[in-house]
Amino acid sequence: MFGLFGNKVERLKKAACQRYGQHEPRRDAMIKLLAMKTVEAYSAALSRFTVNADSPHWDEKEKSWLAAQLRTRGDDTALIDALGELLKTGERLNQALAVAAELMPEEDYASQVQAAFERRLGDHRAVDACVELTVALGDLGGDQALQAGLAAVGDHNDEVVLAGLSVLESHGGDAVAAPLFGVAFDPLQMPRVVRRAGAVLARLGLSDPEGRDEIPEALAEDFQFEGGRLVARSASKPHNDH
Repeated sequence: MFGLFGNKVERLKKAACQRYGQHEPRRDAMIKLLAMKTVEAYSAALSRFTVNADSPHWDEKEKSWLAAQLRTRGDDTALIDALGELLKTGERLNQALAVAAELMPEEDYASQVQAAFERRLGDHRAVDACVELTVALGDLGGDQALQAGLAAVGDHNDEVVLAGLSVLESHGGDAVAAPLFGVAFDPLQMPRVVRRAGAVLARLGLSDPEGRDEIPEALAEDFQFEGGRLVARSASKPHNDH
């Protein structure tokens, strides 16, 4: 009986995540999965968030509908368990993160996102998920956001580093100065990453702990050193009022 039930969940998951064709079969499959109220069925339904249907119109509507259905089930422990598992293993997590943030107590949500982030960081197969988890931790603020940003800028993937830079842009102080200058002066970083790090440093007004005065080529056109700080060249140019 369990095998037959498991097969049913798999069949419904396949139907719910079908990228092509009409939206009714996807919707009907999700309705049946939600009615089962098991971790396996919820996990299958949540998989719909990770797939983009060929019709952007119906893709958005179906995902919004699913999110609305899930938000009414905050007391369902099977759903909470399924959400936690998706954060640790899935891709395209934004909708699931939004639902989890509403349904879980704040401390539980923060703990689940942190655990998922630590598990996914450095996994080249989970770049999108790692970016989304970095942003989610950044939105939480405080030390948790700071530590996530610092960890992300040390990653090997450009998109994850850029997400970390965005998080650290909301922080200042000695804790972020060395890592940010490290990214900006890393000869192996892509120019767009170096320029983004330069922009963050200029915005925060941080001094280089190593006292460097030579600017990397990727920064030379737009930035310069003034008093040990990286500043935008346009910001230091006198205005012409004529």
